[in-house]
Amino acid sequence: MLASATWVAEYDGAGVYHLPVQNSDHCPLLLNVPSGSMVVKRRKIFRFEAMSTKEEQCKGVIGKAWSEDTREGSRMFKVTEKLKKYQVSLIAWSQERFGSLAASIKLKREQLQHETNLSISGLSSRLVEL
Repeated sequence: MLASATWVAEYDGAGVYHLPVQNSDHCPLLLNVPSGSMVVKRRKIFRFEAMSTKEEQCKGVIGKAWSEDTREGSRMFKVTEKLKKYQVSLIAWSQERFGSLAASIKLKREQLQHETNLSISGLSSRLVEL
């Protein structure tokens, strides 16, 4: 197994173990990386939120991003570039318009749990509001 000097430096303490051969002429390898090693975060996948279409500004944001000129290239390359611009524009607008949806959902769930607990004990009438 080969590794660059950069990889070895970043994953200090990593080890490769040769496992026993079973019904094959290949020897399986096990790569053990210490838990304190650097973890690479994956890029978040873009997901279009249908609720955005209920906002008047959404159509304008999409139209503006889609109408911008793209670099030279094939038709498919241009479509890909327009999709990238559309994605960046829509994410920025959505963040500005709605804020962090994950944080809002988490907060509402916590409030709901709190009110449910109070309701069970007969102390709250806010459960319907949430």
